[in-house]
Amino acid sequence: MMRILYRGLASARLTLFLFLILAVTSILGTLVQQGFPRKHYEDVYGPALSLLLEFFHVSDLYHSWWFTGLFLLLAINVAACTTRQISRFLRQVRSGDRNGDDRVFQRVPTTRVFQSRSPIDDMRRQSRTLLLSLVGEPTMICREETTYLYAERGRYAGVGMIGIHISVLLILAGGLIGTIWGFSGQMRIDEGTSSNIVRFFGSDQTRVLPFTIACDDFSVALYENGMPREYRSDVTVLEGEKKVLSATIRVNEPLKYKGLKFCQATYGIAGAGSFKVVARHAETGKEVSLTLDP
Repeated sequence: MMRILYRGLASARLTLFLFLILAVTSILGTLVQQGFPRKHYEDVYGPALSLLLEFFHVSDLYHSWWFTGLFLLLAINVAACTTRQISRFLRQVRSGDRNGDDRVFQRVPTTRVFQSRSPIDDMRRQSRTLLLSLVGEPTMICREETTYLYAERGRYAGVGMIGIHISVLLILAGGLIGTIWGFSGQMRIDEGTSSNIVRFFGSDQTRVLPFTIACDDFSVALYENGMPREYRSDVTVLEGEKKVLSATIRVNEPLKYKGLKFCQATYGIAGAGSFKVVARHAETGKEVSLTLDP
């Protein structure tokens, strides 16, 4: 029973099936917006479908119980395939010490028997020349009236395949660690304020960080046509009252601190008693400013 289970888990077909299922479900996570409260999904998909989405945790699909289960099954599958590859490789390496018998021909599918009336010495010489041209210098073992010639190439080529399996396994392990013990959420930090509270996506849960992030300045650089060119946040990391790090967060340039990654998500006008609007004439370059109060 255990052998049948092991063969099933080490199947390459299972690997392809799991990759296909994970790819299809990842498309679902792209189509359904992630991290919104339940009311948002009720308004968009209706009460019945929103309950189904909530049961399968589609609002936070990549941390859902069934997606994590598929990921874990894929990791077990790759681990089983890796152990199988290692055992095959070890058998291949150990089989290099030939004792000279017919058992090797009974195991391989490419076996052919033919007869020749040529002298045995000619047969040995011709066989050696053939193996030398195809593979390499053969090993000749003579036992009674039987002669065995053995040659091989790429005995240690399986190391590369094992390395690929282990690399994939490490990537899956990292993904599982992030899915099970990691978290994702958002922090609202207005310019000139600080916070250490993370609100999880799709729920009311929060986490208090052991440090505080302060937004010292935020700016948006625009192209001449008015389209955004760059978003920039100048932040400071505080441990208690002590400033331990100052950094600038840009698009594709997040802040990484103590195993956490902080990216810019969105921006807007928030918490301002008044704000100033500056209009620039495209031809003359003259600017007019206007201060607006709420």
